[in-house]
Amino acid sequence: MEKLVFSRTLQQADWGRVTIIRDDIAAEVNKRKLESGKDMVLIAGAGIARTFLRLGLIDELSLLVFPTLLGSGTRLFDDDYPRTRLILAEALPFDSGAVRLTYRRADVAQP
Repeated sequence: MEKLVFSRTLQQADWGRVTIIRDDIAAEVNKRKLESGKDMVLIAGAGIARTFLRLGLIDELSLLVFPTLLGSGTRLFDDDYPRTRLILAEALPFDSGAVRLTYRRADVAQP
């Protein structure tokens, strides 16, 4: 499986098929979205997730909600994030009390 690593500092990656992307994230991701194959998955922290959201690169968003109040942490959405309409595609509760909520952007055509 090919892995895309988004980094301005990483010089090389020695774990399988890796492409390091430093610039023009939108062009690189959109190019790959046009290729046939499986869906892409972004596993990331809030910073790069915010970048992908702002660039309109995320069609589906899965959020894991845990029944724990921390009182602090890194925000996923900034105060100036533009309003985006989402449609709930799935809500999957777990025995632990956690819930995975999957949303799709309302402005993206679904198959």
